[in-house]
Amino acid sequence: MFIKRIGLLCLVLLFVTFGSISLYQLAAAQEIKPDAASGRDGATAVPENAPSSILPPSQARDLAIAMGIPANQIISASYNGSDEDAFGIGDTPLGTYFPSNGNTFAILATGLASSADQPNDEGSLSSVLGGLNNNVDEDLVQLDLMLNPPAGALCASFDFAFYSEEFPEFVDSPYNDTFTAELGGTDLEVVLITSTFEYEVIAPLNFAFGTQHEIIAVNSAFGVGDITNSTYDGVTPLLRASTPIESGAPVNIVFSVQDLGDSIYDSAVFLDNFFWSSDPECSEGAGFAPEITPILPGVGGILSYTNLDGTHTTVDVPADAISDTIYLVFQKFISPTNPLNGPSVIQTPDSGSLQYANRAFNLKAILAAYKAYLPLVVNNSTPGMAAATTSAPLNITTSDGDVTLLHPMQITLEYSDEDIADISDEASLRLYQWNGSAWIDAVTTCAGGTAADYTSDTAANYVQLPVCTFGEFMMAGN
Repeated sequence: MFIKRIGLLCLVLLFVTFGSISLYQLAAAQEIKPDAASGRDGATAVPENAPSSILPPSQARDLAIAMGIPANQIISASYNGSDEDAFGIGDTPLGTYFPSNGNTFAILATGLASSADQPNDEGSLSSVLGGLNNNVDEDLVQLDLMLNPPAGALCASFDFAFYSEEFPEFVDSPYNDTFTAELGGTDLEVVLITSTFEYEVIAPLNFAFGTQHEIIAVNSAFGVGDITNSTYDGVTPLLRASTPIESGAPVNIVFSVQDLGDSIYDSAVFLDNFFWSSDPECSEGAGFAPEITPILPGVGGILSYTNLDGTHTTVDVPADAISDTIYLVFQKFISPTNPLNGPSVIQTPDSGSLQYANRAFNLKAILAAYKAYLPLVVNNSTPGMAAATTSAPLNITTSDGDVTLLHPMQITLEYSDEDIADISDEASLRLYQWNGSAWIDAVTTCAGGTAADYTSDTAANYVQLPVCTFGEFMMAGN
């Protein structure tokens, strides 16, 4: 490592003195990246003329419409000089999550958007684009929208997932392609941090950032998995970004994907379900997109959330559990928002010190008749819902009165071996609920509930139990 750093310092001096060494070469000095022509591990890139079901937009506004923005709200739309081959419209299911609403979604890629639906049968999908570049001369792709929000709008939101060929080989390396969404124009800059020889994207107008205000990339705090159902090698979970807007004023949002370190190994962002809401508590940032399911009395329903590794968390509400129509809302967390251990934690005598098992979420029920902050523009309707209720998907961010369960719902948590790597006794896995001051075994939220009410299968990797309340939950064991 010492020899590598000495070599890099020499390259920096040469770059400063002669201006003849590119930032790409500096990055390559730290970690050698195969040429795109030969591909990673000798694979070849997907041919540019490979058949694709991705539709090329005839103009930039088509991408906004594909995201669910009504045509009459689009003041202008531009590629800002980007290569038009970097844009596409999907109208069939792709990438696990899309379309997340309606029948279409938008694709922005640092390569050919038409490659997004190709088989993932090689590891170095690469196309160097023409057109717009960032300030270090690598591919930059932008969709610049000027929008006229409806009256009463205080918040803009959209769903997205970031896909990349850089995963997993180039995680935590200088080759870290990024996605940003900027409010009020674009002010992106890429800088080389000479102390670490890593690139950093400076984006003061970006609102689609992670929990620590980090740029969305393959190093994202939300995690990146390898089950992408697309041509790319890695993908984030389905995320939702929001930002407050000024009421009554036009809104300028610029979506960007860009290469760092070089212009090979493509990345892409899929965008969908853009909507406005009147939520006065709207804040900027990105988080897991909520899973929302209507539950009708006498009918019941099942909410299922898909984790990055393909496992599921399922909530089954029986037909006789509720007396009013509700929306069941599942919001995944990266980790519990309250400490696992300490004097505030209620534990059974044999529970010992709890170890988190990578399942944390908030579950709440919202009465359909309750006035929550809902989208001001509705793109589709929910079959079976009363005419007075609004249609899904919803942007519900408020508390909403009490919903009482008349009978238990059943929660099933599937997990992977990686999720329980810190658990020495797999049979000790339990679901815990935060009661406002402490974690309690979630099965005890039902009258008379005990550990005997769990159904656990350590071979099939799942835990199942009855639960009689809503709130924050997390899975843990010893």
